[in-house]
Amino acid sequence: MVFWRGTDGALWHKRFDGTGWLPHESLGASSPGSNPHPVAFGDGHIDVFWRGTDGALWHKLFVRTTGFWFGNESLGVPPTGPSALGDLTRIWLSLDSHADFFAEESWLMDDKPVVRWLRQFLVDMLSANSPETELDLAVNPLLQQLRRHELGAIHARLDQLAPPDLEAELGQLSADWQAGDLFRLVQDAPHAAGVAHALLVYIATSLGFALPTPSMFNLRPLAARAASGIRLPFVSAWAAMGGRLRMAIVGLESGELRYVTEGGVLLSRDLAPVTVTRMASTCEPLQAEVRRLINLRHTLAEQVLERADVKVNLQAIADLEADLKEAREALSKCVAGDPPQHDPVTSTALNGMIASATMPTFFPPVQIAGESYVDGGLRAVIPVEAAVRMGADRIIAVAASKTQVDPSPGANISMATVALRSLMDIAINEIAFRDVQSPVGFGGTPVTVIQPRIDIHTPFTIYPAFVRNRMAYGYMCAADAIAPPANVEWARQVAERIAIIRYGVARLECWQRNRPVPPNMVILPTGEPSAISNTLAAMKAEIRSLVNERKQMGAAVPSGQGEWDDPELWSSRLEIHPWARFSPPVRTTVPDLRESDLATADDLLEAAGLVPRHTGDFDTAGAWVAFQSPTAGTLVATGTTVTLNFKSGPIP
Repeated sequence: MVFWRGTDGALWHKRFDGTGWLPHESLGASSPGSNPHPVAFGDGHIDVFWRGTDGALWHKLFVRTTGFWFGNESLGVPPTGPSALGDLTRIWLSLDSHADFFAEESWLMDDKPVVRWLRQFLVDMLSANSPETELDLAVNPLLQQLRRHELGAIHARLDQLAPPDLEAELGQLSADWQAGDLFRLVQDAPHAAGVAHALLVYIATSLGFALPTPSMFNLRPLAARAASGIRLPFVSAWAAMGGRLRMAIVGLESGELRYVTEGGVLLSRDLAPVTVTRMASTCEPLQAEVRRLINLRHTLAEQVLERADVKVNLQAIADLEADLKEAREALSKCVAGDPPQHDPVTSTALNGMIASATMPTFFPPVQIAGESYVDGGLRAVIPVEAAVRMGADRIIAVAASKTQVDPSPGANISMATVALRSLMDIAINEIAFRDVQSPVGFGGTPVTVIQPRIDIHTPFTIYPAFVRNRMAYGYMCAADAIAPPANVEWARQVAERIAIIRYGVARLECWQRNRPVPPNMVILPTGEPSAISNTLAAMKAEIRSLVNERKQMGAAVPSGQGEWDDPELWSSRLEIHPWARFSPPVRTTVPDLRESDLATADDLLEAAGLVPRHTGDFDTAGAWVAFQSPTAGTLVATGTTVTLNFKSGPIP
């Protein structure tokens, strides 16, 4: 018998009956997610196994004595793969704000006015997109108006927090700046994160205090969620079936690129286990003596450099060399007779995950076996090298952010801006480029790169609508890279446009409801209700059109029924906000709003979880609903837009 997956998504086979091949036959097994694997444990008895698109193991049985196929049964989803990955997805979908992801270090929570101002400045600074990015995202006049209000609100908030003597405390940072203007000044730089850190150091120096910790923030909130939300037994079961995980980290002391495995074992760049040397107890005193003499030599050498008792110290160093030589010989003889043990360095998979997420200076290093570890992106943004060393025959590399260098306006060139532009932008970009575009290739191993071409927010911004938007955009980026449609460039542009429009929709929905507007979470002056409602309706209609356009050109869109992967919900309800979370899909009945006044109609819709859209030529003071769509009693998804046509004057 021969088995294969048909183009119709079914399982097919063809068999030889001893005299000839019988016709092709569909076995009716829908949507096999892998190639079929037939097994025969006896004459005339064949079991066929395959992985379904639902992640489950499926089975069908043929018994020759009966001539029939039996089964098409699911053997269940193994507690690996989908379940373990689902834990990570659930963590991301549970985040409401940056406080769920990272927290300020204790020194930054000081109640001094200048520190409160500094804390808000840093959070604003790291959350804000560059002006160039926001210009690309402000796709209509209303979003441009929102942006102007937003900048004013950010500056006003900083000005309000700034103590009267802030400028003096900062050492006359500028001749004519205000607290809010500083935000604009630094935000104009294309490498805002690097500028924020440099400015932090400058401010700390100006205020006369040393930073007591190596970071501004910490990842304790994320670590707590990971510890409670990731089921390590599933990871272990996955590993037992051959799954392998390599999380890249860099040791600050050694400077070496290393990996943490799914079991928490530390590997070197060549994937050999990293070990620590444990000296035999008989040799430990000799090792301590060698270290003491080396430290003493360094101290004497520093005194010579400082011109302190130069002749005396030089003679002491010369005498010390003889003692050091003797101590080393004694240690070598001891080690030869009683060799040291080389123990593998181990941690935990969760500890490795936090280390691999630790951006230097923003988050504190993670300690593993006495060494400080940070994000492996310092040496490998996309660690394709590890997959090559492990013998992969196909590599799919995923970049979480775009890797292209944004053009710099080139203004205000200084030593600091040149250094930051070189190190924060160009050097990191080159690392990411070489990770996936090796000049000497990868030994013939094909590498498919999945990466976004736009970033709608910074890595420090956590907001439910943005997380879901990013996941959906990532799905489309992956589909266009792995199974590109005929016009892949246009498909990518459509995906980008969907992500950009959804970013604007989320911000306008917050403005419409007088809620904090992400990413800087400021409340803006009330906008014109009809203008916002009409603009939102037009933007959601464009999203619906763009989704259909991708489908028509053969480009994939998510096809699930969840709150992030159901394209129908992108245009039919609110984006997911901390103040409006829905269990997808929630259904509700449209209330009867006919002859209701404007305020009453809006209140009733909001209570039902629906979004009003106002039309008609009316005076808001005496407006009443003359027509509504969908009509009263219609069952719709929560977040659906209800169009209300208003009239003014007496109700007939």
